[in-house]
Amino acid sequence: MASIKEIAGKLNSRLDPNATDFPVVITDYLPETTTLLAWGFDSSAGVVVHENQLTPQKAVQKLTVKTKAQVYKAKDLKKKAKSFKITQAVKVTGAEGKLTYTVKMANAKSKKALKYKNGKITIKKKTVNGTYKLRVTVKAAATGKYSASKAVTKVLTVKVK
Repeated sequence: MASIKEIAGKLNSRLDPNATDFPVVITDYLPETTTLLAWGFDSSAGVVVHENQLTPQKAVQKLTVKTKAQVYKAKDLKKKAKSFKITQAVKVTGAEGKLTYTVKMANAKSKKALKYKNGKITIKKKTVNGTYKLRVTVKAAATGKYSASKAVTKVLTVKVK
């Protein structure tokens, strides 16, 4: 967000770039509504100029993403597939907008053993012992006060013992 001095400078330059003898007086600034009430006097035109519109820069969302390895027993997977929600294994802080998760298998071994659909990761039936890796990319959508976040990618590990 621009400082009051930067805003006053921008308003002064809008009145007359050659004039140097007029100030811009900031009468009120309401950051929650991003409204700036100000006035200035342009001596060359002999008029009072009012300004009450400001386009603020949105704050940046800084995501912190942590993953927690998921561990399953091979004997439990012999008869039935197991699944878990992505939000159970990936914890996100610093997000203000709606989160979007994109999951990609890290290798061919993981593609055969795991499936991702609608926020759920499923470990297929008869999956053998091993470590399976997924790349999880998290992004937060823009809101009224915040811009969209940069995508953050982390590796999620699923272990079958």
